[in-house]
Amino acid sequence: MLLIPTEVLPESGPSVPQVQTRGEVLMLTGELIVVKSEDGASILIPLNKNTALDSTVKVGDRVEVSAAPDYRTISVKRLTP
Repeated sequence: MLLIPTEVLPESGPSVPQVQTRGEVLMLTGELIVVKSEDGASILIPLNKNTALDSTVKVGDRVEVSAAPDYRTISVKRLTP
């Protein structure tokens, strides 16, 4: 049996695609990450207790951020060079 917190479950209906952004980490705290995207824009991305954050991510790393259409950050993964 697998227990999943209800706030993680999607609303009923068809599944909604995730939004992904890649870029360089400019700042990282326990509550947010700032990523410079490939087009040069700085993006402020909120983190929460349900965000799957790669523990090796640090400032200067290239990452891929996955988010739900409602702007909930799902995961932050470090990209290997």
